Amino acid sequence: MMNMMKRIMKIQHSCLLAALVLLTAGMVSCKKDDDSETEILPELTGTLNYELPSYVMAGQVFELVPTGVSKDKDGLPGIYWVVSTNSSVRDTTRYENGTGTGAYTLVIPDDITTMTVTCYAFAEGYYNTSKAVTVTRVKGAESITGLNLPEDVAQFSDPRDGRSYPYVKIGSREWMVRNLAYGTAPAYMEAVAMQDVFGLFYSWDEAVSACPEGWRLPDADDWKDLATAHGCADTEDVYAGIGGKLMADAYMNDMKMWEFWPDVKITNNLRFCAIPTGYALDADGSYTFKGSSHYAVFWTAEENGEEQAWCRQLYVKSNDVYKASMYKSAFRAPVRCVRTAE
Repeated sequence: MMNMMKRIMKIQHSCLLAALVLLTAGMVSCKKDDDSETEILPELTGTLNYELPSYVMAGQVFELVPTGVSKDKDGLPGIYWVVSTNSSVRDTTRYENGTGTGAYTLVIPDDITTMTVTCYAFAEGYYNTSKAVTVTRVKGAESITGLNLPEDVAQFSDPRDGRSYPYVKIGSREWMVRNLAYGTAPAYMEAVAMQDVFGLFYSWDEAVSACPEGWRLPDADDWKDLATAHGCADTEDVYAGIGGKLMADAYMNDMKMWEFWPDVKITNNLRFCAIPTGYALDADGSYTFKGSSHYAVFWTAEENGEEQAWCRQLYVKSNDVYKASMYKSAFRAPVRCVRTAE
């Protein structure tokens, strides 16, 4: 009887193993079938690109031309565009059969603050690719609020282009309280819309001749007059404790520009209206913009040898005004114009 039971258990065990082998084989077979049904598509060749500045003005018109992407052997892919203000609409500007140029005409509306424009490249048998750019609409000088200037602040109209600059008397000088926006120097992020918001970013050679007639690029005596007239020590390197008196608690498109820092009490008591526009680095005409929201930097008329000149700078975390030496051509900074008060 005992032998019979052992024989039955052995048979059951063998059957169980056989069942498991069959089940596993079935699973492997199904997995293999599933994999064979998953088609791996090729990527489109290259990188999709088009040019659109980060800052725009209402009414500006941009002709967006996609470049840089193609199919391996079959020519150009199709192109369609989606704009976040009307994301349910796809505007196809080139079909796979070659109809259309792919270009898209974008007109900036006057009822948005930000919008995202996305370009898609598509082709049957390929993975799609895309590029998205988010732009911010600005309104020139009106984009900056919180300067707290009096309504009757004096204004100077630059006869060269008609731009108007408010100015105030500080010490024995009159200072423009907006960054200069005259000339062909680049605007912030190379966006024309920012010219009247942040002013332009000048090399030193451009800066020394940028101010209108009757005004000048400030020198060391002008900065000393500004600082010492309001209690700063007579020093050329650092004007201590005056930073917050020059900074404006300003907003751009309702976004606070100077970050709060406990060591700096922003009062703008001197009505200088410094805002953190940062600076730019120039590599043979290729510009990199840095320091916005952290630094306000201004060229001075003072050279430091043949290759460098002095700047004055304010930093978000400091209540002092510093002197810094920068390369005349590789460094770009805003300009504030000054003149002796009558």
